[in-house]
Amino acid sequence: MIRKLLLGVEAAAGVFLAAICIIVFLAVVDRFLIHLGFGWPEELARFLLIWCSLLSACVMVHKRGHYAVYYFAEKWLKKDGKMSHLLTTLIYVWCCFVMLVIFFKGFSLTIAMHDTVSSTMRIPKSLVYSSLPICSFIMIITFLEQIYISVKKFRREEEE
Repeated sequence: MIRKLLLGVEAAAGVFLAAICIIVFLAVVDRFLIHLGFGWPEELARFLLIWCSLLSACVMVHKRGHYAVYYFAEKWLKKDGKMSHLLTTLIYVWCCFVMLVIFFKGFSLTIAMHDTVSSTMRIPKSLVYSSLPICSFIMIITFLEQIYISVKKFRREEEE
């Protein structure tokens, strides 16, 4: 289930990235060839970049490519498997706690910004700020899965 969710997240991040490229290209063509200079492409590209960055962070957390914890644990602590799993698990718990704080702060910020609209497109800023609780929740789920896998490996090594 988590893998299917993250496939959708990865697809959404890719679509947002492609949209950013197209929108910025059209804005450049508009500004230098047509000389109109609309403001909405820059604002939309900025909002999509925020979503794309956070969605990509979710994917990288799942693939264990977002931070060097896995590399550090595998390379430097390879001789002691128990220590490596313990360290990895502790870092996952810490990251999960940080994401939990971001989830609650982002949720309150999203609610606070609901009545505020963007300057050019006139859409609620809560659509942009909602990326914080949504993406942090996905990361929390991913960290909890990784904590479970790490504890399972630790117990398996302990039995051997």
